[in-house]
Amino acid sequence: MNIEGLDYNTDRPQLLMRAYGRQVQEMVEHALQEPDRAERQRCAEAIIACMKQITPSNGRKKVDIMHTLWNHLAVMSRFQLDIDYPVEIVDVEGLRSPAEKVPYPPQQVRARHYGSLVMQSLQQLKTMPEGAERTELLKLTAARMRRCLQQWTTGNTSNEKLIADIDRYTDGMLRDEAEQLFPLKGRN
Repeated sequence: MNIEGLDYNTDRPQLLMRAYGRQVQEMVEHALQEPDRAERQRCAEAIIACMKQITPSNGRKKVDIMHTLWNHLAVMSRFQLDIDYPVEIVDVEGLRSPAEKVPYPPQQVRARHYGSLVMQSLQQLKTMPEGAERTELLKLTAARMRRCLQQWTTGNTSNEKLIADIDRYTDGMLRDEAEQLFPLKGRN
């Protein structure tokens, strides 16, 4: 039921880029209707200034932001705004083409709750010579393992569990060192 005199957003054309709002879209529509090219250019620059105020830069480079804003203006005008763009605009086909798929690493992780970085650290620990560097890496790896266990399990983050997992994933090569670093309860 529509009440005469009220304008509902559902009755209006759909926004092409909702982040900028209806007022910016209406400004773009006004610029499209402008017959004078110089006036269209001035309107486009004013629209970009408004869009820049709406979208904070968050530390990004000014060149990147301006390029993005001009591309968004082109999209909002359905690539029909006849002006001199100060940057190269992505064409319609460039927007429609799907992004390249990122290849997923083919490796299998033995203990998925620890992740591949912990497993790589444990493999590296197996090949390192004894010393302060290996001890420090073992401490860091065990701390990360403890955080992973806290996050993914029911809370079994005991030293026994850490030592058992370090022993299992390093083929027993670091058990003695792990027991020294993480003493078991009841042993001194």
